[in-house]
Amino acid sequence: MVTYSSAVTAFMSVLFTPEVNITLQANDWWIDTGANIHVCSNLSLFSNYQVLGSRTVTMENNDVAPMLGVSRINLKLTSEKTLILQDVHHVPEIRRNLISGSLLVQQGYKLVFDQIKL
Repeated sequence: MVTYSSAVTAFMSVLFTPEVNITLQANDWWIDTGANIHVCSNLSLFSNYQVLGSRTVTMENNDVAPMLGVSRINLKLTSEKTLILQDVHHVPEIRRNLISGSLLVQQGYKLVFDQIKL
């Protein structure tokens, strides 16, 4: 089960085409359909890291946080497949790693949400 964050927190099963359910890494990842970028706080997950300089991101609560770098992250999934996230922004201050649902859809993935409990 992957947890989804929005104005109202809900718990949902999330399926990527064809059968991806959750990640196997210790860090939690949340699919956020309102996010326009992928964001991760854990520097050790990045590969091919590029320093960004003095860029910032505005978070959902309107706080501004520095984006230190950008890179690719390979997420190992329970289906034994790997989801490659391109252009993931390193934001050490973020409390939850975010996968942009809209970017996944643009890349041809289908998001299916089930078992919504409010």
